[in-house]
Amino acid sequence: MKESSILEDRLMPLMNMASSLPEDFNKVERMLKMIPEERRGMISGFLDPQTYRVGISAMKAFAAYFKNLQEKRKEGKKVILHSFNVPPEIFHAMDVAPVFTELLTTLAVNMSPEGAEKYIDYCHEIGLPDSLCSAQLGGVGAILNGEERKPDIILSGAPGSCDVNSKIIEYCAKAWNVPLLQIDTPAYSDERGLDYYKTAFRDVISGLEGLTGQKLESDRLREVVEYSNKVTELYHEINELRRAVPCPVPNMYSLMSYGMKFSMVGRPEAIPFFQATLDGSKEKMKKGEGALPEEKVRSLWIYTSIYFDAEFLGWLEEIGMVLLMDVLGWFATKPIDTSSTDTMIDGLAEEAFNFPMTRQMRGPWDAPCNWADDIVFLAKKLKADCCVFSGHLACKRAWGSFKLVSDIVKEEVGIPTLRLEADSWDKRITSTPAIKGKIEDFLEAII
Repeated sequence: MKESSILEDRLMPLMNMASSLPEDFNKVERMLKMIPEERRGMISGFLDPQTYRVGISAMKAFAAYFKNLQEKRKEGKKVILHSFNVPPEIFHAMDVAPVFTELLTTLAVNMSPEGAEKYIDYCHEIGLPDSLCSAQLGGVGAILNGEERKPDIILSGAPGSCDVNSKIIEYCAKAWNVPLLQIDTPAYSDERGLDYYKTAFRDVISGLEGLTGQKLESDRLREVVEYSNKVTELYHEINELRRAVPCPVPNMYSLMSYGMKFSMVGRPEAIPFFQATLDGSKEKMKKGEGALPEEKVRSLWIYTSIYFDAEFLGWLEEIGMVLLMDVLGWFATKPIDTSSTDTMIDGLAEEAFNFPMTRQMRGPWDAPCNWADDIVFLAKKLKADCCVFSGHLACKRAWGSFKLVSDIVKEEVGIPTLRLEADSWDKRITSTPAIKGKIEDFLEAII
């Protein structure tokens, strides 16, 4: 009897649709109407007429990601559940099947009629506290209740930057009786901190090799890193275009790019997505057009955005708000030296050390290269008119320093910050209409 898998049974068929979709969007629109409304969920965001080519490229890449999971399971290769802040290049180079919890929450369970809430509630029913983060609870809840298969290994990069993430992962490792590997993140961003992290990163690679029986081969790693470097190049080109007024990069790119960066970087299927975004944005820019019908305000979301509503980013465009990026897009990455295995591992370790949230949320709130520094830098560079803080209930670290940080932004950049209280994955905490109302009131005050 086949084990249950919402990734293979629910998500893969929808993503595989992308392989046979026609170029004519009108035909696609008719096909979309054939899917029951309660099953469209996140899929409607991928098939927006304004970002059709970008959405199709993303769906094809995710289809390849889930196909890899299916094939590796059949081959008896190890499935590794990992936190979002671990570079996927390592897994692609080692020929294993990665799945990260936040993708499982955002895509797989959000596309069910019940949304992520069904799985979040299950976690609470079995005793996990409601102070934990829905970003992980939605995904692991589907595994805990048997709707998704449990992994063979768990790898967490959250210790030192996200305590609630770390504790959920630790609990799951014990509940499922599977090995747990963790990358310990130091409090500081100086050279000593980076050297410590590189050592911890190498220890995890050794642990993966021992547990999977797969060696990290230099030639395969180089191939993967070269694909990764191409994405890094495209990613930064797109970010440069975001500086233009009006901004030619669509809001939906932000959400799609995070999923891509945390899952598919290092595989060739990721490149067309970023290339399609770059080409489309350049085309808009040459015409002097922005991605929005009318750009009224440029917002930098300094924490997570709203992910439970596939149409939310499109609504922001309708009211004239550019979402330049939220914290999950703050990749301080650079091309990796491929001259040796050591330089590639060091480069991946430095990449992970500067991953979104890992970089901003470790150590003292006012340390260099931390949250406040990055907000000020990005707000100036991207010409933001305002910031938005969508404070997740589980993020005590962010809430504890928000006022201090927003004061610095006001002093150094001269722009206001809207404080929202919302859960990015659980729509019951603050509903879409309530969130929209707060944003509309804020815009009325600042425009």
